[in-house]
Amino acid sequence: MTSETPQLEHTTNKLKRSHLMTKGYIIFTEHVTDLDGIAAYSAAAVPSVIAAGGTAVIAGPPWRIAEGDWHGDITVALEFDSLDAANAWYDGPDYQAVIGQRHQSAISNGARFVAVTYTHLTLPTTRLV
Repeated sequence: MTSETPQLEHTTNKLKRSHLMTKGYIIFTEHVTDLDGIAAYSAAAVPSVIAAGGTAVIAGPPWRIAEGDWHGDITVALEFDSLDAANAWYDGPDYQAVIGQRHQSAISNGARFVAVTYTHLTLPTTRLV
């Protein structure tokens, strides 16, 4: 490499903490096989969600499938203040005590997500020096 070869330099402008907001989500799709069982599960699970600071932001059937094949008749999206809070709820004893009721009453898929919202975004830059 000669002194004429350009060097890459990375510059990252750190985001101020007040400009970054994160939420944790757990999303389930459920094909209900036992309506009474899923009702009993919901009655038992909802208090644990509330106690953990969670909120159901989606609960019900899709209004319209935008594309592809959607699994299940019901989708439930739970929002928590952070992914740690979502994980604490899901892995905690209150929810683990009732999760079997959902498994017995529905064929379910579930996933955990972190959502990051930037109120001010500064992207890392790369430049030749």
